[in-house]
Amino acid sequence: ITSQSNKEEIVSKAPVKTTETIVDKAPVKTTEEPPQKNVSGTRSERLAEAQAEYKRQNPDISISNAPQGSQEWLDKRKLLATAADAKRMVASDRARNTFVGEKSMENWGLTTTQPYPSEDIERGKRMESSIRREYERQTNTEVLELGLLENKGFPGGASLDGLVTQDGKPMRKGVEFKAPREFRDFAQYHDQVQMQMAVGNLDSVDIMQGVEVDGKLRTQMQTVNADMEWRKRNQGKIQQAQDSIERNAGMTQAEFLAANAAMAADKSGKYGFLVSASKTEVEEALDGKKLQDAQQREGMAFARTWNQAHKENARRDKAGGGGGGDGTGDDYEANGGKK
Repeated sequence: ITSQSNKEEIVSKAPVKTTETIVDKAPVKTTEEPPQKNVSGTRSERLAEAQAEYKRQNPDISISNAPQGSQEWLDKRKLLATAADAKRMVASDRARNTFVGEKSMENWGLTTTQPYPSEDIERGKRMESSIRREYERQTNTEVLELGLLENKGFPGGASLDGLVTQDGKPMRKGVEFKAPREFRDFAQYHDQVQMQMAVGNLDSVDIMQGVEVDGKLRTQMQTVNADMEWRKRNQGKIQQAQDSIERNAGMTQAEFLAANAAMAADKSGKYGFLVSASKTEVEEALDGKKLQDAQQREGMAFARTWNQAHKENARRDKAGGGGGGDGTGDDYEANGGKK
């Protein structure tokens, strides 16, 4: 498999399996108890037991209880480089700088973390529970929904759609659900799930895509194994993004806007895109002088038009070969960001 983002060969430790099935689109009536043999307790009790065991096995991992997509969850992500943006952080310096700039804008309230309303996001919300049920049926497992994960041993954070459990025990496997308009190349999710495995201390992630076809749900699934070479190659890049986000959050708003104005006015490209330079470089850009009111206004105007500029860049990226949104919000260009 070749990644569309960086054309690097993806090395998997085990064969990748792909399956397809067609099930009725209509909601499936289920009880709390999926069919499992020789397992005691209710589904809720089994999942609680599995979560407690996962925490015991991974003392360096913290789990936020904020529901995925809630304002608390969105606010917590503001200072984190998350797996949803792993592809952008590892693709190129410019892509990483752009991502850092966006996060900095969010932290100052100049843009919003709330995803733009879209058909893709609404479809994802509507279909996720059906895809989850189908995954559990195919694999005879139960999926434990987890909050935002942070790991002391790896920068940033990740929100898994679920941790795979069996008989009340956690497996070293996560699952990611996608609801695109049409099936997409699994390779474009590679960076996201590799970072999920690094943060969540997992050996593999199952990706299941669900697409509506003639009133029915059609699914495809692929297993991606942890790639330690990917981790070695990209951990420093993700750490750089995380450090930049935290550093920019420590600036005053005046410093942030002044630096934006100065760097936007610089035509050499020396300072990268938006604020992703060191403190020394920012001071050099300002030449030790406080910007005049007119330049501050320029910085404010630049901030206000950032969303429009980003949308145009996203449109061009999409026209250059990107696919449609996958309905989960992970496709930042289409959906405004999630996970």
